[in-house]
Amino acid sequence: MVGPSLVPLLTLSVPGSPTAAVLLGGLLINGLFPGPDLFTVHAEVTWTFIDSLLVAQVFMLVFGLAISRYSRFVTRIPNHVMAGAVTVLAVFGTYSVQNSMSDVFVMMTLGTAMYFAAKFGFSPAPAVLGIILGPIAESNFLEGKLIAESGDGPLPYFFTGTINVVLVAFCLLSIGYSIFTEIRKLKKQREDKA
Repeated sequence: MVGPSLVPLLTLSVPGSPTAAVLLGGLLINGLFPGPDLFTVHAEVTWTFIDSLLVAQVFMLVFGLAISRYSRFVTRIPNHVMAGAVTVLAVFGTYSVQNSMSDVFVMMTLGTAMYFAAKFGFSPAPAVLGIILGPIAESNFLEGKLIAESGDGPLPYFFTGTINVVLVAFCLLSIGYSIFTEIRKLKKQREDKA
């Protein structure tokens, strides 16, 4: 995985990549909540991540150089064989988290839906992030709402204060910039066709 994506993951519980989102899911399953407590209460886990990342870089170099001449054979594996192998591993991994077949059915349903959504240009990465971050956001929102209802109400609680205003502004700028780049991209495609 990308090393710098561990920084926002371990400090703010915000995954910087889809792989980091999966790692966040693994941490939450084991009862570890990223944030300041992860560096104080569960420091051995945090330093295990950081140390293993350093050791992994060395092993990836050694192993990568050793296996580089044979890795071309992986590209010759037919797609249907690779898809079958990945599906079997995904089923085992999904079942092993909570020993629940309902998790496997959810995984198969979402996988099938995302397969067809990808045909229409939808990316699966936001769906993965949403599935992992959704429960965290919901529980934190409900906690914040309970706190807000004891004071001035949810609207002033969530939308006033310097940090809140800055975060909301960054979110709106990010959404606006995404819409702007998509519109510009569509215009460019239309001009290229014309």
